[in-house]
Amino acid sequence: MKSIETMTTEISALDNLLTKVSSGVAENNEAERIVSDILSHCREVRKDSGMFFYVVEDPHDMPADARVDFLYRPTYLAATILICIAVQMPVCVTGNKAAGFAGVLLACTGRDFRGHGYEAEEGLVDSLDIFLRAPLKRFLELHSEEHSLFARTMHQAIEDLRGICGGTIQPVFGKDDDLVRRAKDLFAKWENS
Repeated sequence: MKSIETMTTEISALDNLLTKVSSGVAENNEAERIVSDILSHCREVRKDSGMFFYVVEDPHDMPADARVDFLYRPTYLAATILICIAVQMPVCVTGNKAAGFAGVLLACTGRDFRGHGYEAEEGLVDSLDIFLRAPLKRFLELHSEEHSLFARTMHQAIEDLRGICGGTIQPVFGKDDDLVRRAKDLFAKWENS
């Protein structure tokens, strides 16, 4: 098994790539290379699920909380990169790449974008912080029918974010002012996108 440091470095590289892609990809061939590279790291973890996770390490021996950090988080980053490219250069996620893209989006719905256990709401805010780095609202406007489960799950996550902002959804151990502030910032970002 890879060390936590190695896995964290790989995930940081994905995060850096998202920063680059969210500000615009220069050319189709660069976007196509990025899509191919991301999809080459994705695979079905559960047989016949249709869910393609960005795998930095085999998750079968990981505890559930580690899977949030080392399976779902890189998958959210990969999906967000693909969403950026799908909006900027749609042709790059069509054809033989469409099924892989759909599988990555489907994998993202596995935890409803939430964290593990008592960190569920914090994980939701962390996940939306990733997805809102892409033109998510525009993507959903264009592709909700095609990726209906992802779209429904994301819309519910945004409603849950609204609940955190308004206090109707609270973390297990009570109100967390920092979490509420982060949720309000993200909800404003969603509303203004």
